[in-house]
Amino acid sequence: MKVLLLNCSPRRNSNTSIALEAVRKGLAPRHEVELIDVAKAGLRGCLACDGCRRNGGICVQPDGGAALLEKIVAADCIIFGSPVYWMGISAQGKALLDRFYAVEEALHKAPKKLGIVTVGAAGTGDGQYDLISGQFREIADFLHWELVLDARFSGWEAGAISADQDGLRKLTETAAGIR
Repeated sequence: MKVLLLNCSPRRNSNTSIALEAVRKGLAPRHEVELIDVAKAGLRGCLACDGCRRNGGICVQPDGGAALLEKIVAADCIIFGSPVYWMGISAQGKALLDRFYAVEEALHKAPKKLGIVTVGAAGTGDGQYDLISGQFREIADFLHWELVLDARFSGWEAGAISADQDGLRKLTETAAGIR
């Protein structure tokens, strides 16, 4: 299975990247795994101009969105990793989700697996995690994909989730079970 891990944190060596490394560790023995730092694509927000619909799925804005969408369409499993910013995923992650509109038809044609790993300052029972989980459940339902991972971590300071060795171990084990 071809798995795409999308690190939507704009920070280097973030808690999100630590969590995604645990996911990669669980997946790597059996799957082809690629990790992409979404922030490096320099995605711009959607203009709602429908240019992508006239350009075969290519956004009119010159950024790395087209290359990312190509990889997403080709993948069997897409796992987003994002910090929790103001009750949702990061702007980088949301900009990428908005670009799904450009290739919506192709995404509907290919059943995929979808996952989300979120890291926020609040405790993992906080409602903001539920909002993000709900959004990803809706995306999975709309595209007829299977939601295979919904992991939550609490950690404010850089590297904080490294102390949650039990949580990271469980995340690795959960990822290893993705087929």
